[in-house]
Amino acid sequence: MAGLWMLALLACEPSLELALSDQTQEAVLQDLTVETEWRTCSVDEDCVWIDLDCCGCQSGGLSLALAATQVEAFETANPANCEDALDCPTVYECGDEPVCRMQHCVAPR
Repeated sequence: MAGLWMLALLACEPSLELALSDQTQEAVLQDLTVETEWRTCSVDEDCVWIDLDCCGCQSGGLSLALAATQVEAFETANPANCEDALDCPTVYECGDEPVCRMQHCVAPR
């Protein structure tokens, strides 16, 4: 996985981590809105993966850990624009299920 970073987007609380290539990190960070309460959880089962691009981690794209009850709020604030999307590769990049740590949904380590 050459060229991947683990990037913390929110400071002073459990980090919101994404595996981003050098080419995509700038574009994702520039337009991404993630409210702190959208990540709030009590147990691991409260957390789900949300796609950050048109492919999602199931097809070589990017995903992030979010509270299942907040998926609609995230999607409203971050509408997908897949009109010009390229074909998604058949590469599974999801990893393990997200977890609840310090009352925030995060990617497992």
